Amino acid sequence: MKPFIETDARQKVGSLFSSRALFLLVLLLSAFNQFSLVTADPDLWGHVKFGQAAWQQGALPATDSYSYTAEGARWINHEWLTEILFYQLYDTFGSRGILLFKMIVGWSLILLLAHKVFKSGPDPHFSNLGPFLILLVLIPILAPGFMPRPQLMTYLLWTLLLLALHSYFDNKSEEKTNAFASNEPNRNQHIALASIPLIFLVWINSHGGVLAGLAILGTATLYELIQSRNFRSPLLLSAILSGLTTLINPYGYEMGSFFIHSLSQSRNITEWNGIPLWHPHLWPFKLYTLLYVVMWLSAKKKWDWQTFIILPSIYFAYKHQRHVPLAAIAMTPFMMQQARKWNLHWSVSKRIQSQLNSICRPAMACLLVFATSQLGIGYLKNADNQFNLLVDPGVYPIYAARFMDENELAGNIWNPFDWGEYLIWKLPESNISVDGRFRTVYPESVLRDSANFAAGNQGWAELLKKYPATDYVLTRKSDGTHLRMNSLPGWTAIYEDLISVLYIKSDDPENPKWKQLNSRKLKQNLQTPSYYFP
Repeated sequence: MKPFIETDARQKVGSLFSSRALFLLVLLLSAFNQFSLVTADPDLWGHVKFGQAAWQQGALPATDSYSYTAEGARWINHEWLTEILFYQLYDTFGSRGILLFKMIVGWSLILLLAHKVFKSGPDPHFSNLGPFLILLVLIPILAPGFMPRPQLMTYLLWTLLLLALHSYFDNKSEEKTNAFASNEPNRNQHIALASIPLIFLVWINSHGGVLAGLAILGTATLYELIQSRNFRSPLLLSAILSGLTTLINPYGYEMGSFFIHSLSQSRNITEWNGIPLWHPHLWPFKLYTLLYVVMWLSAKKKWDWQTFIILPSIYFAYKHQRHVPLAAIAMTPFMMQQARKWNLHWSVSKRIQSQLNSICRPAMACLLVFATSQLGIGYLKNADNQFNLLVDPGVYPIYAARFMDENELAGNIWNPFDWGEYLIWKLPESNISVDGRFRTVYPESVLRDSANFAAGNQGWAELLKKYPATDYVLTRKSDGTHLRMNSLPGWTAIYEDLISVLYIKSDDPENPKWKQLNSRKLKQNLQTPSYYFP
């Protein structure tokens, strides 16, 4: 009887403490809370606007019509498919649809990773506990990147590609241990190999992160060729088809040429900066990396295909912080597998079984309390705004744009970089100087001039003469541009609020904009505007 009692106790502990359903519930509710950032991304207005134009016109615009500094320039829109999706979501459900899409991507990502390792049914060895904790730590690392932007497609497709590669290599490893296995790919491998070109077909038309996908696919294929010394590798065929698939886009080979040119240039954008190593910034990711290193050192097989994908991913994440989610996702399947092996290796003793049996119910109760708190916090975060995305008046020129619109002040506006697409939406009769489309539209000279003007670098005042068509200058106070503009001859401030100052060109009495301004009294709306997107 005694062995039966011990086995029953072990299964009881395992079924409660390692419940797959409970772990998934906790993960999904934690993701609901931490992925439901409700603030709009600086480029969201443009994504919806450009998606609307493409959908309604039935074609992508070949040249730019939104700016005056690059009017008529070639426009390579590599995010067009995601932008049409954003427009359809917004048109049907409002900003709630975009927020829901963001949540669905996050939940899908977590479920896909959990499905890779989580064991279903009774789990007396607690093998789900380690992977669960890994995923629970992953969620807050991914959360800062879960803004409503096309990068969401890269996170999802990157995960699908990684799991397809895992399916291919894992099944291949199983075949090696089976003396009667055929050398031909099995059903799971066929599915994985067939899915990879389809992933790239969607990816090339959704976001530029497709380059990262090509990089890891190429690395995995090279590893396979070196290991097998067989150039008839089915993975090589899938990789070649995937490369050819990337030509199926509105721009053909020009898309690849654009990516190569863009990558060769530096970016003066915060998210492209590196991660300071000895600074608390992004400390959860740093701890996650350290945990990966510990697990990698403890692994029996260190230099497999995963290592040659993960290490470059970590390098580029520390070089450009926007890649942090990709590196974290790349590390996760390996870390979950190692955590599960640790659970199985450290088989619990009878004494530890007894202790776990005494705490498993309180532990399960704590998990339920934590899950409930995540649901409550996530709900409260969205309840006041009724699950709409919010536009922060301390970040975006809500009042200045309304002032220009109500006073019919239309024209060419010199603006801060990350206000461009907000102004495109709010002031459709005006043209802007720069926006988040960056090198997909603007030549290097315009991007450089915009950055120099905002920073007040030497010769900043001469830049407005370089662009004589400029009618207005909208400055952001945090840049300090207004302090320099106040002493610049030929420009007069006509509006000011807590975050911005608007100037009009006043050096020519015959300037129609200036004459129009002097011929009537400007309206000043003191009512609080809606902070709901858009």
